[in-house]
Amino acid sequence: MATLRSGQYWAGAGPEQLTDYVENLEPKLLAGMSYLVENKEKSGTLALRIMRNIDEAGRDRAETSVAAYFLSLTHLEGWAASHPTHEAIYEHAIEMALKYGDRREVVTWHELMVLPSCAAFEYVNCHPETGLLPYADLLFEEADR
Repeated sequence: MATLRSGQYWAGAGPEQLTDYVENLEPKLLAGMSYLVENKEKSGTLALRIMRNIDEAGRDRAETSVAAYFLSLTHLEGWAASHPTHEAIYEHAIEMALKYGDRREVVTWHELMVLPSCAAFEYVNCHPETGLLPYADLLFEEADR
């Protein structure tokens, strides 16, 4: 199983780069996430959540993150390598990195973790639809390959 966490942080962005993020990059990100959620079998997406981060007082921060779980790294790489929604995200992010370089004010990042097939997780006294339990059979099938 592969877990992807991505983040978008724009608290320090001036008007030009903030407008670019809101009008150009964020819609591309949301389109990519929508594709993954709407095409779970094809993309191998087990679960995906888009989160707006909040401060200690519960107010929205200028920051979002996405947590996504995939059946395998191969499934995630398949989407990332060739799907138009990811290509649009990637191309725009690279374009902005080249344009602004060290002056880039909208920060984006990824964390990727791959759980080895020998690893285990346990849910105790939980409803069978909790967390990744609905996908346990798929995960075991993938591990057996």
